[in-house]
Amino acid sequence: EQGRRPEAEAAFRRALACKSDFGAAAAHAYHCANHLCDWSNRRADEARLAAMVAQGVTGISPFFLLSMEAPDGGETALLQRRAGLLFAQDRCGSYLGHDAVVDPASHPRRDRLRIGYLSADFHEHATMHLLRGVLADHDRSKFSIYGYSYGAEVDAMTEQASRACAVFRRISALSDRDAAAAIAAIHAH
Repeated sequence: EQGRRPEAEAAFRRALACKSDFGAAAAHAYHCANHLCDWSNRRADEARLAAMVAQGVTGISPFFLLSMEAPDGGETALLQRRAGLLFAQDRCGSYLGHDAVVDPASHPRRDRLRIGYLSADFHEHATMHLLRGVLADHDRSKFSIYGYSYGAEVDAMTEQASRACAVFRRISALSDRDAAAAIAAIHAH
């Protein structure tokens, strides 16, 4: 996070030497090397990460694998899907046992599909530069657009996003459960 990628890569590789199935260290070392355009370990890193994903090792961010092709001609999309599933189960598995906030059968049928965007980047950020056209160009006769910001920053881009949505709410002060309940309440009407 401090931008000291050479030192970070070395630290992650030392951690990986101590614990060979440390998925997060392997992924971060690979990610740092990519930022440094150091390809000397690339094939070995990719083979290690693919093997870890195949073995069910957790802690490997699927985002770090987006620049990676599956080794040995394997299916890249399947590798990335499995990595995403493992990461989600590791990070969000505790939520799977919770009761649903809303029964999907209780939602009334509507003329327009409601689409909700949740983001921490409804501000001057690359994501917002890409998303602002999407928000503005939805066919309002077919879609109702909702924006939910869990980010701290507010600026002119936030205001632009707010104007492009039928409903725009800041939910950063809410717990995950309270945010889900607030969103469900808005969509119930």
